[in-house]
Amino acid sequence: MVKSYDYLCDVNVKKGDRIYASIPKLVFNRWLGNIQEFRVYVMKNFIIVDNKTKSRVTSVKSVLMFSHRTIVSPVENPSYLLEAFRLKTIRKLLMLKS
Repeated sequence: MVKSYDYLCDVNVKKGDRIYASIPKLVFNRWLGNIQEFRVYVMKNFIIVDNKTKSRVTSVKSVLMFSHRTIVSPVENPSYLLEAFRLKTIRKLLMLKS
C-alpha cells in the first residue's frame, strides 16, 4: 500500500485558484522543505488527475500527482508580481458593509 501526503499549491494567487499536490510517501522526503509557499516553480514529469481523495477539503477538481521522476525547479526572478493578499483600505471595507 502506497501512502501519499497532500500539499496545497497556489496556481494563480491573484484569482484565488489553488491545486493540491499528492506526493507518495516514498518520495515525500525529497520534497520536504524544497517547495515553499509564495514561490514560483517550473515542474516536469507530473500528472493531473481528478480529485477523488476521501478527505476532500475544498472543491478543487484536480490534483497534481508527483512521482520519483518529477522535477521541480524554483524561478528566482518571476516576470510578474505575486499578489498573495487582496488587502483593502478601511474606507473600502466600510463602503462594502453599507
